[in-house]
Amino acid sequence: MTANAVHLADRGVLAISGIEARDFLQNIITNNTSKIKLNHAIYAALLTPQGKYLFDFFIAEQEGRLLVDCEASRKDDLLRRLMMYRLRSKADIIDVSDQMVVWAGPWPAPKQLPDATDLSQAGSAAAFGDGVLFADSRSHAMGWRAILPKDSDLLVDSGPEGRNSYEERRITLGLPDSSRDMEPDKTLALEGCLDELNGVDFTKGCYVGQELTARTKHRGKVRRRLLPVTIDGGAPVSGTDILKDGKTIGSVRTGHNEHAIALLRVEDIDGSPLSADGKVVHVTLPKWLDES
Repeated sequence: MTANAVHLADRGVLAISGIEARDFLQNIITNNTSKIKLNHAIYAALLTPQGKYLFDFFIAEQEGRLLVDCEASRKDDLLRRLMMYRLRSKADIIDVSDQMVVWAGPWPAPKQLPDATDLSQAGSAAAFGDGVLFADSRSHAMGWRAILPKDSDLLVDSGPEGRNSYEERRITLGLPDSSRDMEPDKTLALEGCLDELNGVDFTKGCYVGQELTARTKHRGKVRRRLLPVTIDGGAPVSGTDILKDGKTIGSVRTGHNEHAIALLRVEDIDGSPLSADGKVVHVTLPKWLDES
């Protein structure tokens, strides 16, 4: 029996294997690789030394290797960057996007999973066919993701309607979609809310960009945040300024119907009227702020 899902054609897959694969990643990414297990996947990022966003991705374990669910249009750049940091580590990194694909869907999970499978927490994972399925590591409310062989018949693409539902759910929850929402080499990790979305481990020790990220977190000085907004009459194009009393306080990023993600200056979110392209903008508090 097949299940309806969304084939995320804009995602690619890298595979990392070798006895030092985890150690090599542990020294460069924002999350703790010890959390990656057969029953748990993580969300993480690779930053610049100044703590600015370069790449974000999910990492799941499957048959002794780590599968990296990443942005397809930038996977070659990610692969080159990982190879640069690998140095002499005993780790192999290959692009398997021609073999593995990424899927996503809302709850409930596909019925093909064993009855005892527990996907009750963000990041909970389980073997699924010849791949892996996990609860979205950023927010359980987003549903599940799966990395499967390209020829798998476990899932059926739900087409444009399913993709539209996926986008609306993502944006309403305030979950950024890689470089569509976070500008590489410009957006700080905490501006992208990676800390609130289970993407940063503040106890793991050093990684690239750790010093500024930790200092910003502990001082509580995150001046801008990516947040979900509702825009009366529909979201304008990405990059449209958001105004308060005629002054620019942020900009629209991705949007779908009346919902959008916007980068806003936190101190200006005080209930005062906001607008974008002449339309009224309402800031909503994302549900993940209340999640444990």
